[in-house]
Amino acid sequence: MSSTQKAAFEELEIDDRLVVINGFTASGKTMSAVCVLVCAVNNTSSERKQCILTMSETNIAVDSLAQEFHQFITNPKEPDQGRQYLSIRLLPLEAKMNAVKARMIPKQNKVNFLADDTLFAKFLGEVEANLYRHGQNAEAARVQGDKRETTKIKALNLTLEQAMWRELNNSAGDGGDTDTKRLLILLRRIQDQPKLEVKEKTVLKNLLWRLCLLTISKADVVVCTIAMAIRPRLPNFWESNRGRQSPANTIHQNPLEFQVSQRLLSYHQRIRLHYYSGKLRNGNGKKKKPIEFKSCNAFINDTLNVATKDNFVMFHMESRHTVQKVGTSRTNQFHQITALDLIKKLNLAVDTNKFGVDKARFNIEYLSPYKAQVHEMGILIKTLRDTRVNASTFKTAQYIGRNVVIADFTGSNRLTNFSDDTRDSLVSLSRHKHALFVICNSRSTSPDSYAENAIKAIQLKSVERNIYSLVEFASELGILIEIRTPEVGK
Repeated sequence: MSSTQKAAFEELEIDDRLVVINGFTASGKTMSAVCVLVCAVNNTSSERKQCILTMSETNIAVDSLAQEFHQFITNPKEPDQGRQYLSIRLLPLEAKMNAVKARMIPKQNKVNFLADDTLFAKFLGEVEANLYRHGQNAEAARVQGDKRETTKIKALNLTLEQAMWRELNNSAGDGGDTDTKRLLILLRRIQDQPKLEVKEKTVLKNLLWRLCLLTISKADVVVCTIAMAIRPRLPNFWESNRGRQSPANTIHQNPLEFQVSQRLLSYHQRIRLHYYSGKLRNGNGKKKKPIEFKSCNAFINDTLNVATKDNFVMFHMESRHTVQKVGTSRTNQFHQITALDLIKKLNLAVDTNKFGVDKARFNIEYLSPYKAQVHEMGILIKTLRDTRVNASTFKTAQYIGRNVVIADFTGSNRLTNFSDDTRDSLVSLSRHKHALFVICNSRSTSPDSYAENAIKAIQLKSVERNIYSLVEFASELGILIEIRTPEVGK
């Protein structure tokens, strides 16, 4: 980080508990999260004396959070005497965490708090296996290895269920409140009688949901990183989600999102979101938009006739895909024509831009989950004789951000769970620096297309495992564009 950025972080005062760090791929979001964390640690005026809760949405395989944080705590400012700080970095659920480690790709770009049946099942498994003891041993080993008495900050990586178990364990040790006692009674019953009645299961889920919120509420600051070049309108998104919730299904929704949405609605003026976009000014993360962003935004508004301040546009159309004889790879000529036309117009706009964009260094990447589609698009791109355009599959795309990304969900069937791999698709959607264009089939834009799976599709949209969530987000921003089916061959 530059000296200016470091100075800005030194002066950063976190008045609100929610800090959102936004930026494109490999832009230093994790490093910024660590800096914000340390600022909160060194803020002696904080009234809380509990823990600091951090969340990192970056690639575990290349995540430097632990190393960077260790460097900070080896030479900390003198903390307030008698205050012990515990930094908890919440990871996703155990199964997802292992899958991400195996695949070495980033996780989804949404806060990983999902109080659903999977979480509850995992939490019960956590109690049975007592994995928290392993976490305690690991923490004790780290403390034992650092014999400096001045270090009063401890770091601990926990999954959500491990952090909940830790909170429950501590509450029980202090005598516990009514909810803690009721939860412990139910957990002891499960040991003797695994099957609970329906009413008891409902009570158990409600108590676990409260425990999840209690775990979160003990934080001095909640730090989230979002790998997106567009600035999400989180207040509107949370407000719309809250409007669809009902008391009957609240425990199945995102508890952190629900809690924050309530605060945003009640104290909208008091809650501020801090964004990091490459350079900080006065600690608030605001920055003048780069000329590449302005050029792309002008293209969207003038050429595509889409009135928006953002650089994200989603196209949908009636299309048909073709399955190749070899394997199950698909091609879609309708999407190819749309993408090629978009590339031509975008290149022309860049070549004639009045913002001073470096035309030679500007690059566009076309992405599809299918090799056959990428192969055919590669042939079409070669006819343009423009080396600034590249075509790759979701899995083979290099981990380097491009100026513009065109993500083509090639399939036209109704099963739109981001094709082969949810995580690969989310990585592809976050690789752009200045503009993102998404092409999909119209059948995927409505839950009615899913027939008997409609209810499941609606449930999935809230956790971004279904393309319908993107459609809804684009629709709310007024950037969901329906285009006429192109005539193949013209």
